[in-house]
Amino acid sequence: MAASALISLLCTEASAQRTMRGQFFAAAEGGAGILPGDIAAGGVRAGQYLSGAYWAAGAAASVSGQGLSSGDRMEYLRISAYGDWMWRLAGTRDRSLSLYAGAGLFLGYEAYDPRRRLPGYIETGTGAGAFIYGARARLESEIFVIRTAAVTLGITPAAVFGSRLDRFSCNAQIGIRIML
Repeated sequence: MAASALISLLCTEASAQRTMRGQFFAAAEGGAGILPGDIAAGGVRAGQYLSGAYWAAGAAASVSGQGLSSGDRMEYLRISAYGDWMWRLAGTRDRSLSLYAGAGLFLGYEAYDPRRRLPGYIETGTGAGAFIYGARARLESEIFVIRTAAVTLGITPAAVFGSRLDRFSCNAQIGIRIML
């Protein structure tokens, strides 16, 4: 009995949890921008769980628009690759519900008027596009609906450098995460 008690005190990991150290996942997300002009956002990601955190890498795309002095509206498409590190802030014992917070870096391209909808006589002074980079924060909840799949709800504000239009963006997402 004393040996069982000692062993249980030394164990730091439970194997009956939904997320375990070393476990990989794949996810897809869709959402919308929170700031004026933001239209839609989406992406895919893959990562691996650690004891109290996870890392993820992925690709994201968002469509936004900005009004011009002529009264027209210019759309722009932002495509980026990113890497995030997320810490578990809170969760249930079986990890069927968890709250994560973290940060990451991204690198990408911003295409201005990608569908060429602006009339030819309007000069925006932005060119065709620009390379962008920056840092992003993320707050996310993970809710398992079955043992191997979870619904995620997240919010991702980002500081954008290199853009000729925005210096800040913020998206809210809903997604599905599959344990591999």
